[in-house]
Amino acid sequence: MMVSTRDDGLGKGEVVAEPEGFAATFVSLYRQVHDELQKEMLGLNEAALSWVPGPDTNSISTIVVHLLGSETEVLQIVRGLPTDRNRASEFSAHIEDPKELLSRIDTTDRLLEELGPQITDEDLAALRVRPSAVRNRTPRTGLFWLLNSYGHAREHLAHLQLTRQLLRQMSQIDPLDD
Repeated sequence: MMVSTRDDGLGKGEVVAEPEGFAATFVSLYRQVHDELQKEMLGLNEAALSWVPGPDTNSISTIVVHLLGSETEVLQIVRGLPTDRNRASEFSAHIEDPKELLSRIDTTDRLLEELGPQITDEDLAALRVRPSAVRNRTPRTGLFWLLNSYGHAREHLAHLQLTRQLLRQMSQIDPLDD
């Protein structure tokens, strides 16, 4: 097994990546997204979770629900499992209970832990249609859907972080529980 190491003066010799297979890398990267989501949620109260920065924008709650719904659907279709995602409902869920959102992150994390290691090379190569896709309605490989999903998750994590920053700057409400 060949191990890549850093040689940039920032932790020389530190392991950067191991050639462990795409599925394992995907699971590891998505775990980081879940960890960051949980970190961003810490201490937020109901008002903070439902605050929207302006017209045609989403609350932190909506962003989390949508991100998790998308991730769940992709994991299921890549494994060839049925999915019953209702994308439109993710934008009207209005979950204000921080514990409920954290529970949903945990549930999706468990699904990732269950399905991620089952992803085979055949799953990565198989053409799949994503039923709720807004774009990309043509069959794509499992690899395409997983990479697309991870990019989507990172994009919405950044949206969540920016929403939280705007909330603090606007000082309209105290975003943290006392």
